[in-house]
Amino acid sequence: ARFLMRQEVKPQVVQNDVGREPLHEAVIAGDYQMVKSIYDGNVYTPNTRDTFSFTALHYAAVLDGHIGADIVHFLVRMMAFDLECRVGKDCKYVIEDDMKEAQEGETVIHIASRFVKDKTVRWLVELGVDLSKVSALEGRTALHVAIINAGRATSLKSLLHLIKLLLVGGI
Repeated sequence: ARFLMRQEVKPQVVQNDVGREPLHEAVIAGDYQMVKSIYDGNVYTPNTRDTFSFTALHYAAVLDGHIGADIVHFLVRMMAFDLECRVGKDCKYVIEDDMKEAQEGETVIHIASRFVKDKTVRWLVELGVDLSKVSALEGRTALHVAIINAGRATSLKSLLHLIKLLLVGGI
């Protein structure tokens, strides 16, 4: 793919059988370099949803550590993804044998908070995400979601860091 992009061949953006573009797959794989290559080759459609109602940004919100946070930052700053894009009705999906469900009407900050991704939440707060948004289905803010899902935290330190970010950020 990178060779073709360097040759200025304009590939057609095609979705697979579940409506994902190559960008979705690169994000799910956590392949930051491929995400950048897709951007460089302009081989993506911002905010495209797959059949599960997720954009690449929603998938990035569940990635671990700095790689997830870096991909979220890149998608928003360089690729103009919408921070406030809500998940639609058909939004349940299994990633790597763990049930990681987003609820209808949640934004990326809700998803990152549900899975206690403090590094991603830090970037989202810095990028200006609206922390007062409530999920359409449950009427919860990201802080509510983080506290309800505290058991998913890999450490108490990351949970407390996430809660502090949400409180200082303006909830």
